[in-house]
Amino acid sequence: MEENHNTILKQAVRAVLKPEGLLQRGSSRTWIDDNGWFFTVVEFQADWCSKGSCLNIGPWYLWNRGAALNPGNGVFPGDREPGWASYKGDGAAFAQEIDAMARRALKHVMEYRALSSPRAFLEATAQLPRRFIPWDWWNQFMTAALEGDIPLCQKTYEEFLLGAQKFASSMTNEIQAEMERLMPLSNSPGNLHGYIVEQISAQRAFWRSKPGLKRLAVHPEFC
Repeated sequence: MEENHNTILKQAVRAVLKPEGLLQRGSSRTWIDDNGWFFTVVEFQADWCSKGSCLNIGPWYLWNRGAALNPGNGVFPGDREPGWASYKGDGAAFAQEIDAMARRALKHVMEYRALSSPRAFLEATAQLPRRFIPWDWWNQFMTAALEGDIPLCQKTYEEFLLGAQKFASSMTNEIQAEMERLMPLSNSPGNLHGYIVEQISAQRAFWRSKPGLKRLAVHPEFC
């Protein structure tokens, strides 16, 4: 009788990631690592026409709302890993491929753990070659605000306004409106920081209510 490839995958992934403190989202193929103000999301993505998995890994910033926990653009080359582990009926061989994929994911998880302070994260992203993607500028703005780097907030806002001119307004209006709403708070960095902490705390409470994430730890700053 042919083994269930999903069961093989989940067992192989669990053996690597669970001992390191990552949480599986319910019974899904998605795992998270908690860094306080962002999750590192590890997704073993399926394909509708082929048994197997690819690997997506990146941050989910906790000032953003949504129920998908999609890995976002991050810091390290390979956040979206190349390659596909294909199940061809050999359970042992597939488990070995998934084990290797999970260990690659764990390497990135540890790299993101080293960037759990907003300052370290900003310094790492500053080294990247970048093209203008609206949501990346939004997340940089919020990271800078969380760090209390008001000059970088202002710079990011100004760069966003320039970059947005080349995009459809439907892709930028929401972000621009939110930045414009928050910019006056930059005159009082403590109020701006407090607002962002409130957003993060609300999202942590939201995710703590979801299957598989009820064991999400209470964070000393973000709850």
